[in-house]
This record gives sequence, C-alpha cells and structure tokens, in this order.
Amino acid sequence: MKYFSWFWGFQFLSATLLVSYGLFSVPSEESFLNVPDKSLHFSAFLVLSITLYKTFKNIFLLFIIFFYAVISELIQFYLPYREMEFTDILFNFLGISVFLIAIFFRKILEKKESST
Repeated sequence: MKYFSWFWGFQFLSATLLVSYGLFSVPSEESFLNVPDKSLHFSAFLVLSITLYKTFKNIFLLFIIFFYAVISELIQFYLPYREMEFTDILFNFLGISVFLIAIFFRKILEKKESST
C-alpha cells in the first residue's frame, strides 16, 4: 500500500457506519431531517466516495462503493420494513459519478498547470 491516511480512514469508517445505519435501520415516522430521500442517497455516496479516495488516493477502489451501492439496495429488498428502489441505485451511482468527474477535471487542470 503506497498511501494511507488514518484520519481519512476514520472518516470513511464513520461515514460507512452512519450510511449503513440510515440504509438498514427501521424508518421512523418522524424525522428531524426533512430532506428528500434521493438527495440523501446522492449525498451519502458522494461522501463515501470522497472519504475512501482521500484514505487511499486510489481511484480504482471506488468500485467498492459502486458494489456497496448495489448490495445495499439488494439487502433492502429482503428487509420487511424497507423497499428496494432502482432510482435509489441511480442516485447512489450519481453521487459516486459526480466525484469521479470532479477528480477527472482536477487531474486535467493539474496537467495543464504543470505543462505551462
């Protein structure tokens, strides 16, 4: 392993536990968060992507997050108090993809700055 950040690793672990709790716990009728479900999916997987990347500085490890995005919805299919929705998977992927696009453009800008 060439690079590892304990600080970001702890952030990734914390984010993973928080997201997992949100995805698999019994939903309550009253919520202090009045945020649309799709925004939560997008934000959760964006944060997971950022923290995993900052932990290892390896873009290919983000496939773990793609895998988790699908597996988490499949698990929800089998939970009696949850529902699997393909739009949730779409917003999970969208959160990850936005981060990947941001990294891509950042790398392009770094190359342009270093060549000038």
